[in-house]
Amino acid sequence: MRPGSYMLEWNRTHLLFIPPLDLVHDPSGTVVQVCIRSDHEDGDTFTIFTVEQASITMAIETLLVGHVTALHKLPECVIIEEIVPGYTLTGVRKPWKYGRGKTFSLGTTMLEPAEHKWIFRFEKSE
Repeated sequence: MRPGSYMLEWNRTHLLFIPPLDLVHDPSGTVVQVCIRSDHEDGDTFTIFTVEQASITMAIETLLVGHVTALHKLPECVIIEEIVPGYTLTGVRKPWKYGRGKTFSLGTTMLEPAEHKWIFRFEKSE
């Protein structure tokens, strides 16, 4: 991850901008809603999340770019398991009805709201 770049935070909703792959034929990008939640907010779980936050952000970005730009969409549920340091990240996509009613832009370029929002569950492995 680049120095000074953002990281997805725990228990916050984010809007991610995914740039277009083909600027000539499709100059608009896509906006995706994503959030990371956990059912267990104990110190160990939060510590693992904080240590792995940059890697988790990159993994989620990679999944979302693939989902938004691919002809064949990802399944409704995606699971990432990391044996060391020991966590599971489960992503579920749902229709993003709220986004469909909004207008997004980057400067004068209009952006498309994604069809789906993604909710990720972060859990410490036992």
